[in-house]
Amino acid sequence: MSDVFISYASNDVKRVERIYARLIGSGFDVWWMQRLLPGESPIKSVSRELESARNVLLAWSRAAAESPYVEGEIMHAFGHRKLLPVRIEKWSWPAFLSSVQYVDMTPDDDEAEAWRRIEARLQQTSPTDGTAGLLRNTPRFAVPYSAGPVVKMTTSMLVLTIVFAVALDGAYRAILEGDLQALRAAQFIVQLLTILAAAPMLLAVRRVLRAWRSRPTRLR
Repeated sequence: MSDVFISYASNDVKRVERIYARLIGSGFDVWWMQRLLPGESPIKSVSRELESARNVLLAWSRAAAESPYVEGEIMHAFGHRKLLPVRIEKWSWPAFLSSVQYVDMTPDDDEAEAWRRIEARLQQTSPTDGTAGLLRNTPRFAVPYSAGPVVKMTTSMLVLTIVFAVALDGAYRAILEGDLQALRAAQFIVQLLTILAAAPMLLAVRRVLRAWRSRPTRLR
């Protein structure tokens, strides 16, 4: 398992080489296509390393924007909340990543500050500095929490709806037959179901609030 998988376009190999050398010099375990051994399958190797890497450093440029391979790696990293975008060329940021803040590392930017941000992020997930576990729960900046277990809540509400319908039918029959005891039992069930129905609703509200609080934020 590597600390960093570098996603980049082949046209940017010279610029990315500097990033690779700096990361290696800082003690991080880094994988990029230049480490591919003769005879290895590129597809299998990239898939394996991309899956196991703790972070995916995206070297963003015009060439990267036009690369279908880079796009696939971005989507994987985004979905697994381990995307670390670094813009190495003044090229427009894609709309589907508009909520993700990148680090600028172009000739016009403060390279020292860029490296401070990059290494601070990597140290949160890498065991190389001995403090990775302290910040393990720090929110990353790609994907917010899910709004809730939709399947479970839907199933619960469906079950409650069915039981509620049965209780109403029982109450209707009790009224027709003048069975006071059965009517009271049906009334109790309806009241109990009302209380139980509140639980999934409270859970849904809690999840929505949690998702709102954990929405993507910008790096400072």
